[in-house]
Amino acid sequence: MIDVLQAFPTILKLLDGDAAVAEQLVFVAWRRIMDGAMAENVVPVRMDGKRLIAAVPNETWRRQVADLGPAMAAKLNFLLGTAYVSFIEFKIEPSGVQASRSRRGSENLSGSSSGGSLPVEIGPELQAAADAILDASLRSTFLAAAAGSLARNERHQS
Repeated sequence: MIDVLQAFPTILKLLDGDAAVAEQLVFVAWRRIMDGAMAENVVPVRMDGKRLIAAVPNETWRRQVADLGPAMAAKLNFLLGTAYVSFIEFKIEPSGVQASRSRRGSENLSGSSSGGSLPVEIGPELQAAADAILDASLRSTFLAAAAGSLARNERHQS
């Protein structure tokens, strides 16, 4: 079985500067490097250039992970195959952490967040990039990430 993350460098090149979808790839890589209590309490929120903003529930967690930022960024960049994340900033945002927990809970209950139709229309450029992905599972993950990013952008523009 081929690891889906091995395709990330190629996908990032195909995106040609599409920061919204690249952000989603960073979030997927984040889930790979986090586990246990860290995954429950330190969640990626957004990219600001090459700075990844991650939410933590309180000051105790912020202090615990502050020194781990450079190592986390290095792991992310290794998985992504490029120096996409230069710095991780940890912000106290309990609501962001709780929202992430709720999303994971609902995804676990439904079995998968990528089954069925996409919530937004994917443009021809993204569809062409998806069509170039031979692995069906990776293609589905890519389309789900792109759709989620586009939906979030639509909500922010409204």
